Amino acid sequence: MHGDDFAPRVKKLFDPEREAAIDAIQSGVYIGWRCPEFKHDCIRVCKNSKCFCGHLLNEHAQYTGKSVMVPCTAPRCECKAFAFIQSRPEEAGEFWLQRRPGYDPSTWRAKCKCKHTHEEHHPTGLRRCKVRGCGCSKFFSNFLCAACDRHWEEHETSFETTAIRKDIGLPYGEAYLPFHEFPELRNMVLTGKEDDDSQYYALTSGPHVIPENSPTDLALRLRGANPQHNPFIW
Repeated sequence: MHGDDFAPRVKKLFDPEREAAIDAIQSGVYIGWRCPEFKHDCIRVCKNSKCFCGHLLNEHAQYTGKSVMVPCTAPRCECKAFAFIQSRPEEAGEFWLQRRPGYDPSTWRAKCKCKHTHEEHHPTGLRRCKVRGCGCSKFFSNFLCAACDRHWEEHETSFETTAIRKDIGLPYGEAYLPFHEFPELRNMVLTGKEDDDSQYYALTSGPHVIPENSPTDLALRLRGANPQHNPFIW
């Protein structure tokens, strides 16, 4: 990722999260995948994100920012609740696969330590393996989250409103955009050009914008402020 190719590649890498962030800002419904104790999402989930059952979010039931169980609506699918799982190798830290000659990314599937894919496991309960003769009784990922280096099963998928995220101290509004605190990278994600901030300003004029008196913890640190003594930190 060098020279003129860098910005377009950053945009391509973050396209799903860009879509998720824009949808969330405009709708007020945030879908995040993270470890329960985190104050940030490892991955922003969009309607085209994949569930453990193998179907996309838009193939599941309607949801709101307060949904808990979002079952799959695909025929004969046993999935009772949407659970995000990586659908691209780079989301699991396997960036090198893209450099293999003739590699088809659409064939990649997240796998269990038993070597079978998530689609070969039951989508409910402990998610035991369905492959005949496999003694695997629980899905245990053979990969780590590219954002935090922890296993898939240590994460949860959460549906939240703007108000919920504000109350529990999670980014919302423009702060939910990838690389919000770094304008050049943020612009790359939004437009593929580091000096094109047109889409950012179009988004930040809406009703879900973070007020200037409610900056994120990271934004305060970058500005040299001490978040421990700032009255606007939630």
